[in-house]
Amino acid sequence: MQQALNRKFSGELQELMPCDGVYQRATNTALIYALQRAIGMSSAQANGNYGPGTIAATPTVNQGANSDVVQVIQYGLYVNGFYTGAFDGYFSSDVATAVVAFRKFMNLPPFNSTADLTVIKGLLTSNGNTNRDSNTFDTATQLSAAQAKQLKQFDFSIVARYLTGSVGAGAAERDKYLTSTELANLTEAGLKVVPIYEDGGYELDYFSLQQGIHDGFVASSTAAKLGFPAATTIYFAVDVDVQSGDIDGTIIPYFRGISQAMNNSIFKIGIYGTRNVCNRVTAASGTNILYSYVADMSYGWSGNLGFKMPKNWAFDQFVEYSAAGVDIDQVASSGKDQGSGTFKVDPNAVRLEFARTLINNAYQLKPLQPDIPTLEVDGPEIHVSTILAEFYIKLSSAFASNDSGAPLGFTISDGKLGTQVQAEINKFKEAHEAARNFDFTALLGTLGPMIGNGNLKVGMSTKNGMLGFKVVCESTTTVVTNGQQENVTTSLSIEIYTKPNGLGIPAEDYKPIYVPVSEHEPNLEWIPWAAGAVVLIATIIMAPEVAATLVGTAAKLLPATFIAA
Repeated sequence: MQQALNRKFSGELQELMPCDGVYQRATNTALIYALQRAIGMSSAQANGNYGPGTIAATPTVNQGANSDVVQVIQYGLYVNGFYTGAFDGYFSSDVATAVVAFRKFMNLPPFNSTADLTVIKGLLTSNGNTNRDSNTFDTATQLSAAQAKQLKQFDFSIVARYLTGSVGAGAAERDKYLTSTELANLTEAGLKVVPIYEDGGYELDYFSLQQGIHDGFVASSTAAKLGFPAATTIYFAVDVDVQSGDIDGTIIPYFRGISQAMNNSIFKIGIYGTRNVCNRVTAASGTNILYSYVADMSYGWSGNLGFKMPKNWAFDQFVEYSAAGVDIDQVASSGKDQGSGTFKVDPNAVRLEFARTLINNAYQLKPLQPDIPTLEVDGPEIHVSTILAEFYIKLSSAFASNDSGAPLGFTISDGKLGTQVQAEINKFKEAHEAARNFDFTALLGTLGPMIGNGNLKVGMSTKNGMLGFKVVCESTTTVVTNGQQENVTTSLSIEIYTKPNGLGIPAEDYKPIYVPVSEHEPNLEWIPWAAGAVVLIATIIMAPEVAATLVGTAAKLLPATFIAA
């Protein structure tokens, strides 16, 4: 194809395209140029851009035709994966069959063999015929009841909305997140809802494993609080034209983090991005992508040019405009994802999402992960024994009374620690070399959003002759059920008792590290309580070789009042 296009048009285009078998921008330009010349445009008029003139002049072609336009259609069907026959310009039965298959795959009714503007532009550009009908739109506007009804009257049946965040800047900034009130507006109008998560993702350096863990938790917990039903797909946005060489080191780790955070979640994972990004991330191991929401509207992005539509596409964004006083993106749907039409907040689902995410994202709690499906709110305590440690976990719907011995605790508000606690942590890091290289801010950046508003409590504890520690994570979140606000309280209790070699501690060092408080050197200065709490919480999050050093430091320095039975 590249060689044939070069022979015909390289002189007119004043460019010799690569003949490397890779469909790229130059190939796409030459193919559109070939169509323009085939429909009668002069070399002065043709420019390789599928603009208004080309749209108006695009012919309708049927089986039996024989022309240069048909050859362009054959090339287009080939690069989209629907045709492997001859490129002879003859509209054969094989070409007709391929056109029907392309129409069905892209959901472009009627599903016949006619190659019209919708088919031809759909083969040569990612956004296709932007005047075609579809039943879906997305918007960053919080929709009123009147707007929802009007958009429904335009024959839309599905709307994609954002779970969190805002758009604009300065005086133009406005909230874009979905609310329970808006959900009522949408469902009363007869619209079904698809959730998108995008609270960043406009720059390549946003994407990392840790960011994926954070976003997976925030998205799934927000969806639970809004009452999205089980098996809902949440689409995580990659709203940037990522080059092929950058995907492996950024986008794929990001989605592996999301998958880690949402392991055993009631929700499914989807991806929003270019064709190339959607295909690559779906094919990568450990991402668990169910459906793709394709950013085909950005037809000039390199990630769309010459890449096949993902087989798992559920939504195809192709044009933007204003309707009902709202800026919307019109979106085609394949029918794979019908959206959600009923919403009911299950407080226990909110609690389980909280517990599941914390367990999935704590390095030391990996032995508990297979038991997540058996965890019940106010159910029996789960006990897991390994050669290194004993684990106990319990999930409750109410906060427990303070443990005897007054375990350390501090409050988290809106996912953040107070400045005083951060100051104490900095003092601790200055005083103790073992803690200087540990990023406590990153640790709390993981735990803080999980808790949102609540408390972290920590205490050393004993059980069956072993010394360990107990962490209690308490969270209060507000949900709306049937128009009424309700506070959902959650308490997750985790106990870990290490054996010799547990946390990487050699057997010969096990006893000295856990020296009884009565044997502490009296002239040691006690570390601040808040910092001590963070040190012990760190041991369930970080890798064992780091945790061993910190827990040893903490055990030697903590005061007697820190021990909880």
